[in-house]
Amino acid sequence: MSKIKGKGTKPEKVLKKILNKARIGFRTYADAPGKPDFVLTKKKIAIFVDGKFWHGYRFATWKNKLTPFWLDKITENMRRDKKNDRLLRKMGWEVLRFWDFEIMKNPEKCIGKIKRTLK
Repeated sequence: MSKIKGKGTKPEKVLKKILNKARIGFRTYADAPGKPDFVLTKKKIAIFVDGKFWHGYRFATWKNKLTPFWLDKITENMRRDKKNDRLLRKMGWEVLRFWDFEIMKNPEKCIGKIKRTLK
């Protein structure tokens, strides 16, 4: 697991590129609950790029195929994501989460959601 990249992944690089192209100012890896991948500090928007495996995309459909270790690991990741979302919202932040494949497949849709949240 130590070789698995958590920061600077390809989907993060794609999102960074489209944020720059849209001239949306951001900071990366903020010191906030959950360590958002991107933050738009003036508007208090936290953006996370979630890997479908690590964060449990459609988890109910494949969780029974996992060993107890991985079942516990991913379940804990999902629990922590919800906790961090609640903490950020309590602090007045808007939270946006994108699946890695959403960014890779349709970055325009993702940037559209970010722009709508900015308004």
